[in-house]
Amino acid sequence: VAADIIYSTGMISLICKTASSSLKNGGIFILAASFDLGPDFANELEAACSTTGLQAPVLVNYGSHEQNFKVWSMTYAKQMHSLEQGLLEQVCTIKSKSFHLWPRAFLPAWNGTITLAFQGWPQQVLDLKQTIEEALPGLPAENPGSKWPKLTLGASILKLTLPELEILDSILRHEFSPQLLNKAELCWYIDSLWLTVYASGSHEIIFSKKRLPMCSYQMNNSDDSIVPASEIARVKSIIDESSMDLAAYLNAFNGTKTQWEAGETNADRYIQPGKPGVSLVTFLHSPPLLEIIRRLRYRTDCALPGTFRWFHDEALHCSIRALIMS
Repeated sequence: VAADIIYSTGMISLICKTASSSLKNGGIFILAASFDLGPDFANELEAACSTTGLQAPVLVNYGSHEQNFKVWSMTYAKQMHSLEQGLLEQVCTIKSKSFHLWPRAFLPAWNGTITLAFQGWPQQVLDLKQTIEEALPGLPAENPGSKWPKLTLGASILKLTLPELEILDSILRHEFSPQLLNKAELCWYIDSLWLTVYASGSHEIIFSKKRLPMCSYQMNNSDDSIVPASEIARVKSIIDESSMDLAAYLNAFNGTKTQWEAGETNADRYIQPGKPGVSLVTFLHSPPLLEIIRRLRYRTDCALPGTFRWFHDEALHCSIRALIMS
């Protein structure tokens, strides 16, 4: 929508009314302005979005004063009911305990993603998930992706051949092996969760986030900070699936043929706005782990240049549970 249209007073409210009805099943409107529209426009946009259930974060902000160029991404913003959000915050704040995640292995995961898998969810996180489901029985079923703890580091923008997948697999399993990750300083201590309203699955575009502090808790070999054997086995089975037969795994890694024919890369599915949701996550805050991840990115880009789109450092997160999905 060009700037000469949205500059007119009252026009943005009409655009928002149209967008609110057409974007509820997904999709995106882009507003672009090649000059500064002033504070009145910003106030009108905020008010119009508020009354129509939309969110319009700024994607691009370039220049200054009269020459300012901006692009807004307008999507339908699903929100939790205020009572549900208050109950969730209470459950997480009172019932949750800080915990540790031990890195297990880097692996090529489904749909072109490179993932850092952890040993498994400790019992206190499993208990928290159960408490949330009991407190909020209307939640959607838990996604398979949050049933094992992981960081999704990036996704492919090109389809890989079998020799290329073999190169990637060698980097992840040998050069950055589980033995390299088996160090005390790489254990990730988590003392807070975040309730996020996001526009993109990678969490590079989020509408809002609220920190939910957790009760301080010390590890003890005889308590619920231990990862159950069933959770360790779950992660092991996922790692084994991606390593036993790379030829058979290639299609699962590359994603669907229909997707690529439509011009959609694996990275697009994570970074493009248009499918907002609400989730409970924890953001990576571990300098030693981040340093390993940066080394892995560099090594992979050297071996397979231009193949992957890495997610921004500040967006790296581990999903506890999705709460509302588009």
